[in-house]
Amino acid sequence: LAVLQTWATTRRQPVEPTRPRIEAASPIPASTPAPEALRNEISAFVDGEGSVIQAQRIRDVHIHAPAASAPASSANTEPQLPIRVGDVPQRPPAFQPRTDLFEQITAANPVTVVQALTGARGVGKTQLAAEYARQCIDERRPLVAWIPAEEPGQAEAGLTELAEALGLRYAGEDATSAVRKVRHWLESSEAAGSLVVFDNAVEVETLRPLLPAAGPARIIITSNYHSFEDLGTAINVDVFSPAEAMEFLRARIESDDEDGAKRLAAEVDRLPLALAQSAGVIRQDGLSYDAFLTRLRELPVQDYLTRIGSPYPLRAAQAVLLAVASVEATDPLARRLLDL
Repeated sequence: LAVLQTWATTRRQPVEPTRPRIEAASPIPASTPAPEALRNEISAFVDGEGSVIQAQRIRDVHIHAPAASAPASSANTEPQLPIRVGDVPQRPPAFQPRTDLFEQITAANPVTVVQALTGARGVGKTQLAAEYARQCIDERRPLVAWIPAEEPGQAEAGLTELAEALGLRYAGEDATSAVRKVRHWLESSEAAGSLVVFDNAVEVETLRPLLPAAGPARIIITSNYHSFEDLGTAINVDVFSPAEAMEFLRARIESDDEDGAKRLAAEVDRLPLALAQSAGVIRQDGLSYDAFLTRLRELPVQDYLTRIGSPYPLRAAQAVLLAVASVEATDPLARRLLDL
């Protein structure tokens, strides 16, 4: 400051001090009155170690502290593990472990990135994937994400939510960029032990660019379309085996009528969804197997199949519709929804 005072007195014109003079200057706290000697009409500024002293034809010296750095974005912050995104379905009553299929999921080769569980509607693809997701949650895997992929934009929306949970997305960043970051993260060593499930996927080419090309993460896709088998290791899911169908009915229905259970299983082609709907009606209405089968065969399902384009086998579709009819007594909305 003494240097500045002497210089200003002799020259009285603006100047930017050299670096040695800047380092010698000492900032004056804003609360301290300016020395009388500096109250002259000069124009100068000093930038010393991050503090700025400036005067613009003034009577006092003003000191401006360096601007505070902007708060860090949520991106690149450490994620709080374990991360759970989406709603993994709960285990249904009388769940059948389907050991052979489940072992194909859990015993996948370490280099396997994508597994595609394909098969007809109602065979239990979602529940198989959900059982593995539940196991991963129990094992406290670092990341388990359940992303619906049936409707347009759902997969991208789910990955965008995942980007936010991982701390990869900046405020205002577009979804495409955020999804790309998630893909790269899944390809990195940080993703070891992670699981992402795309449930009920429909469009192969929509999902393909969202998937990691390599890496330690596991990706599972469930779909009715076998075209998804081109994206990774294929696991074909079929209806219950005869033993699984019988075990399911024994667990759901209190009856000693083994022959009746076999007839019901055969009638609905051992389709897991149809068996679950049938068991629900039998339990709710207190029916025997024979009484239920009589109802099932009398149901005029063909009109509904034409109207709703059911993808299920005839008897399986009848079981689904009969379950709706059974609910009608307590919830008339069920049939009105079906009639839509």
